[in-house]
Parts: sequence; C-alpha cells; structure tokens
Amino acid sequence: RWAKAGPAAVIHTLPRRLWPGTGVQADTWHVTAPRPGAPNAAWEVAHPVLPPEVFPAPALPVPVLELNAPDLAAWAAA
Repeated sequence: RWAKAGPAAVIHTLPRRLWPGTGVQADTWHVTAPRPGAPNAAWEVAHPVLPPEVFPAPALPVPVLELNAPDLAAWAAA
C-alpha cells in the first residue's frame, strides 16, 4: 500500500551475501523514477538484459536495501 502512495523500500538487516538463505528474493532491475520522491507505482522498471516480452517487470517494485551507509545514501539521493 505504501509503495502506491510514495517511495518505499525494504531494509534487510542481514548482509547481501546472506540474502539467498532468506525468504527475500532480491533481483536486479533498471529503475527510472519520473521525479524525486515518486511512488514506486510510477517507476519505469526493466530487466537489465532481457526485453519486457521475455521477462516482464514486477507489478509493483519494492527495492531491498542492505542496512549500510552506501545503500541508504543511494536510496535517499534517488
């Protein structure tokens, strides 16, 4: 619900190298927001290699961030 109204993300408390052993599936996508602070629902999302006909984007993307300064700074600047 939050991702439809404003920007939202999940903060994962484990390091990225341990994510495969958890229930969170974090895939890499190319994301373009129309403006700073745009809700996730307004983002343009594309697979980094495959065309949308082969690998469509998720209906509502929600980024997963590692709990560290670089990830949080990048999210805050986007």
